[in-house]
Amino acid sequence: MKPFEVKEVHVYNLNGTSLSEKCVCEHLGPVTDCAFSPDGNYLVASDANRKVICYKVPEFEPAHNKEWGFHNARVNCVAWSPNSVQVASGSLDTTIIIWSVLHPAKHTIIKNAHPQSQITRLVWLDDETLVSVGQDCNTKIWDITPIS
Repeated sequence: MKPFEVKEVHVYNLNGTSLSEKCVCEHLGPVTDCAFSPDGNYLVASDANRKVICYKVPEFEPAHNKEWGFHNARVNCVAWSPNSVQVASGSLDTTIIIWSVLHPAKHTIIKNAHPQSQITRLVWLDDETLVSVGQDCNTKIWDITPIS
């Protein structure tokens, strides 16, 4: 028997104590992480099929037509910069990728961010400082140059 795989992000409206489904965002692989941008204008979701998808809120339609799929393995985690302009994604492939909402065709790749260890969590300290944690039990701090 195959394990249950959720390949969708379900978005709900909350009205008092009533919950109603607003929409469903399809993915090609099981969803691994998601996060709303600090300004509330976007939702980003990652999946086990190596993709990161940015949705525009409140429509929950793709924010652009560019494919954010340059990881070589499952994307484990995503995180927004405080200014809601950049998204960082970390993967089983030991790579961190920085994506730009303003320039969706551009990205910065940090290869072997945690050599021989998958990235398990990312957090932005400010708009140019990213913290990564790997399965190697190391915590690293990265200076990120904004994509222009």
